[in-house]
Amino acid sequence: MKYRIGWIGTGLMGAPMARHLASIHDVVVYNRTIEKARALLPSVTVARNPKEIVEQCDIIFTMLGMPEDVKNMYEDVLIPNAKPGTILIDATTSSPRLARQLALLGKEKNIAVLDAPVTGGVSGATNGTLTTMVGGDLHAFEKVRPLLEKFTKTLLYMGEAGQGQQTKLANQIAIAGALASLAEALAFAEASHLPMEHVLTMIQSGAASSYASLMYGPKMLKSDFEATFFVRHYLKDLRLALEETPIELSILSSVYRVMEEIAKQFPYAGVQAIIAYYRDLISRKVDTK
Repeated sequence: MKYRIGWIGTGLMGAPMARHLASIHDVVVYNRTIEKARALLPSVTVARNPKEIVEQCDIIFTMLGMPEDVKNMYEDVLIPNAKPGTILIDATTSSPRLARQLALLGKEKNIAVLDAPVTGGVSGATNGTLTTMVGGDLHAFEKVRPLLEKFTKTLLYMGEAGQGQQTKLANQIAIAGALASLAEALAFAEASHLPMEHVLTMIQSGAASSYASLMYGPKMLKSDFEATFFVRHYLKDLRLALEETPIELSILSSVYRVMEEIAKQFPYAGVQAIIAYYRDLISRKVDTK
């Protein structure tokens, strides 16, 4: 079946995800920076505002920046104006609590709201190999499953509203340890004057291999801090995880503090900039000797 689908948010992740859907379906897109939406022409139709999308589409995806963006978009525009039977799918990494609230608001108007955050980075979005974890109404999930599969390699239905977001936060906690330990290892090796290309090859090919080492390791060595995953967005994810956890998670708390420092120095950098923190620590330690 061919659908007319709305897509709101065509940034680094949203644009390639919308493009996958547009290969089969009619897709109407909106972005606050309209040039980013127009970059998808001619494979999509560009809307002048989100309300145009609500008027035209019964299935609408959002990929926004922050939970407050999600709250404003859903409470002010999408849920008040959507037709009964509409399915709204939020792919933003956002608050589980907010996801539950929006699902309840939608249910009052016979509108299904699914939380469907993704992981896999820009490369996963581009190649259609993301992992997508979904919370919300099972019937609505089954209806949009073929659409989610257009940009997803591993699709997981996690249960009730908010459970998709909870799962994504667990993923972000795991990334925290992998990212920080990689940066610490490389900073240690640099301070030991080891041949860094060999060190990275060893990490990538052995028991310490991870997505972080493969994706961010080469960038750390070259001090290439251009973002595919912004520090400020990851800091938001870690803050959400801290708000949700019922216990003290030491690695999560430690990496959050480090990322706060990195965000001050490199507000528009990618998460691989974390190595700058450890390099600075070593430099200051050496200077005091």
